[in-house]
Amino acid sequence: MEDGQQHKYKIAAVIQARMGSTRLPGKILKKLPYSSKTTIIDVIIDRIGASKYINAIEVVTSINKKDDQLENHIKTKNNISLFRGDENDVLSRFVAVQSKFKYDYIVRLTADNPCVHHELIDKVINDHIEKKADYTYSISYPLGMNIEVISGYCFENLQEDKLTLEEKEHVTLFFKNNPNHYKLNFFKDFHYSGLDKLRLTVDTKEDYLTQCALFKYFQPNIAFNLDDIVMLYEREHWIFEINKEIIQKKV
Repeated sequence: MEDGQQHKYKIAAVIQARMGSTRLPGKILKKLPYSSKTTIIDVIIDRIGASKYINAIEVVTSINKKDDQLENHIKTKNNISLFRGDENDVLSRFVAVQSKFKYDYIVRLTADNPCVHHELIDKVINDHIEKKADYTYSISYPLGMNIEVISGYCFENLQEDKLTLEEKEHVTLFFKNNPNHYKLNFFKDFHYSGLDKLRLTVDTKEDYLTQCALFKYFQPNIAFNLDDIVMLYEREHWIFEINKEIIQKKV
């Protein structure tokens, strides 16, 4: 995308979130770092807010009563929209948001990845648009930093009665499963190859402790990037030992 074209498209970051995590309930409203005033989802919203291309932020959660607390929290945030839908059919929440707002592109994010960074988001958006892709996914970044971009029209023609339960739960799985119908694009920045073993998501208490140590180290710089993380990894390797034994759930 050429300079000056940032506002040509209607692009939303859609953050799927829920309070009912099985391994670390309520994690998205835990303070980051510990004892601060900022929650994990606040950090994510703040970090993606510097994107050159994103012009809307949506949080999509479930109608489960557990998520009332999340709704009340999001109501305190300026310019952040909230949509509540089916707890298990997460894809339907994205379909509903797209049906209402007609975005050109949607950046799918999850509320347990506080290290997501606006520079990488913009790189992936730009690559997605240049390649005229339907679905773009970054690869080889640390777990918790990869980005997915989906062209908005892809959500508008889905026949939901033909989707599997897994495809409804895992938002982009249907696109991945149908490469003959969608143009898939995988973005890789070779400058950062070999970092996919780092675990920068929050799924367990060990993950949370890692993120607390990480954000405490860089405080008050909330916009630290992957270069900064690599520098810290080389200096303070112990931080990344805390959660290295955690096994990621598989789709």
